[in-house]
Amino acid sequence: MCLFFVVVLKCNAYHFNPLLGFLGYHFYEITVVGGVSHILISKKTVRNCKNIKEIVHISEYMILEA
Repeated sequence: MCLFFVVVLKCNAYHFNPLLGFLGYHFYEITVVGGVSHILISKKTVRNCKNIKEIVHISEYMILEA
């Protein structure tokens, strides 16, 4: 278990609470201006990132559609 924790921590991998999936949230990897990748969490199905109007930063590379 400790080895798994260290690997996830060092690989900058994200792990999500499975309850968010049950509550209807979707996870997307998006690239913003400048080529930086972020993880977008949204209740909606996102087909085009340009349709997203408002976001909230959760962490450095995770954003939530408001």
